[in-house]
Amino acid sequence: MYWLIFLMTISGLNWTTMDEKIDFGKNKDGTNWRAINDGVMGGLSQGKVSFTENSVCFAGAVSLENNGGFASFRSPFQMMDLSGFETINIRLKCKGQTFALVLETDERWYMPNYKTRLAVTSEDWETFQIKLTDFRAHRIGRPMDYRLA
Repeated sequence: MYWLIFLMTISGLNWTTMDEKIDFGKNKDGTNWRAINDGVMGGLSQGKVSFTENSVCFAGAVSLENNGGFASFRSPFQMMDLSGFETINIRLKCKGQTFALVLETDERWYMPNYKTRLAVTSEDWETFQIKLTDFRAHRIGRPMDYRLA
């Protein structure tokens, strides 16, 4: 069983206004985000999203059965110019898991995306400041030789 509760900003960037953070709690931003699990490929993992008074909770279980192994919480795809930004700040609380934060540049699943891992060390709230240059290119789950620039 895992759970993840988080709040995210991109250097003060709001997906629409460019001057506020994504607030999954008070503002209930992200109600158009969705859980996507490995069941789309025959896996048995289960991840569900629920909103609390002050956050969003993504919880469930990852199963390696049936070639499975992922559960995700994703925003609708949209193009954004991040060239004026340097970092993503994410505040989360979880049950000792390692998570990946992924930025996609294309809606097609087989195209490269940019990923960084967050190793959570406690069950208390933690804040991570991730440089956009720390995101490494991956294609179909395999790392490539370049970073997001």
